[in-house]
Amino acid sequence: MILSRRVKLGATQLDSLDTSIVIRSVEVGTPSESVSTASLAGGSGQRILSRHWDTMDVTVNFAILLPKTALADRRAVWESVAAWALGGEGNWLRLNFIQDRRLWVDRAEMSAPGDFRNWTDEYTITFHAISVPFWQDEEPVSVTKSIPAQTETSFTLSVPGHLQTVADFTFTNSGTTALDLLSIWTDVVFFQMTGFEVAGGETLTATHVNGRLRIYSGSTNLLRYRVGGSGDDLYLNPGTNTIRVQTNKAGTLVMTASGRYV
Repeated sequence: MILSRRVKLGATQLDSLDTSIVIRSVEVGTPSESVSTASLAGGSGQRILSRHWDTMDVTVNFAILLPKTALADRRAVWESVAAWALGGEGNWLRLNFIQDRRLWVDRAEMSAPGDFRNWTDEYTITFHAISVPFWQDEEPVSVTKSIPAQTETSFTLSVPGHLQTVADFTFTNSGTTALDLLSIWTDVVFFQMTGFEVAGGETLTATHVNGRLRIYSGSTNLLRYRVGGSGDDLYLNPGTNTIRVQTNKAGTLVMTASGRYV
């Protein structure tokens, strides 16, 4: 039987673990946000000092359609679900009714099973997205540009979604001597690196792991070469972004971004 609600963690559907599993409900929350404010001098109102997205939770309730006398079998099914949920930490969660999007699960929780003789009981799994508390597009948008040396080049990248996201990029040095300067301006941030070396024909790669920026060439970590005053990440807003790039060597830039959603 194909259920109307299906929950996939990594490569495995929850209902594929055992034919007795029925998903009763899937509660999709919204990201929690911390907002710091200060009162305006005189009159009324406040001003926002800072905003920070914290976590997003998805709760799945399921039942085990086995008779109350089959205590060992009911326990075995519950344990298989626990192994699936807890073993899937650090993996992608997908729901069949939120198509083409996925959620990175940092932590999973199983509610206490209670008395397995209570055959009508439902059991709960809560998935916590902590490092990136948003639904994200399965496939990023992308743009490829040839960048001449020492000349500022501009282009646009249209980003879907509801919320600010981050860009990944690669820059392949087509020169014969080392690349050691890279500047990128977006509508949100100025991002610059200098003092590193990427040889001719080699590639600088900026990507994100669990929401954290990584910059490297081959096995060499280049993150420390961001200059003072540079942004701490390469942020893009939903909609059409104007991006400007300047480097000291010609090359090919490939920039990608995944939309983020509440």
